[in-house]
Amino acid sequence: MCLSHWPSDVLCFHHLDPTEKKFGLEAQAWGDRAEEKVLKEAKKCVILCMNCHALEHKALNRGETLIDDKDAYFRYRNHRFTKQPDLFDREDMDDRNDGSGDEDEEEFPYAFV
Repeated sequence: MCLSHWPSDVLCFHHLDPTEKKFGLEAQAWGDRAEEKVLKEAKKCVILCMNCHALEHKALNRGETLIDDKDAYFRYRNHRFTKQPDLFDREDMDDRNDGSGDEDEEEFPYAFV
């Protein structure tokens, strides 16, 4: 999805249909399985970098997929640049004016050295 060139140790197999997954394809899972079975399982997958794999699972948890959908990929990839609701910008959570006379007091009066 990201089309970056990564070393093989940061690439992973992603099963397109998790219901058809018989076993994971990390090297430790191969065990003594025949090469034919490993290749058959690999045909059910796409290879993603670890970042894209994590983003794909985040999208799947929300009922979407990023595979073959560049708009969705860029939306998830660049989510930190979109306007997110500020959970702490609410009047009912602002306690700065709750007490009287504490305006000049520092919250942390001692400096950490």
